[in-house]
Amino acid sequence: MKTKSLIAAAVLGTAAASSLVFAATKHMEHDEVPALKAQLAAAKIGFGEAIAAAESHVQGKATRAALEDEAGKFAYNIEVLKGDQLTDVSVDSRNGKVLSATADQHDREGEREDKD
Repeated sequence: MKTKSLIAAAVLGTAAASSLVFAATKHMEHDEVPALKAQLAAAKIGFGEAIAAAESHVQGKATRAALEDEAGKFAYNIEVLKGDQLTDVSVDSRNGKVLSATADQHDREGEREDKD
């Protein structure tokens, strides 16, 4: 069941990332919106470029994307699906370079719980 949900999310691709940003701002407290605006203004590349870099690196399709502050540096954190594997990819918001790519730990923890 989890796999079917992930595949359905993957079909949304790049358009889903834009929708997620809009949905996130809709549910935020009013005082969080200025911080989000500042993060977006500080980024030198957009979500589309970051998603393209992550998808190219993993050779998969993005299912989620967020711009986050990592130790004072802004990076896009993108979840990419390739086959049955989810990978978390961090992309530098200043130059579009992939900073890291690791197996998605959140889903692995869920799999362990399902087996118990």
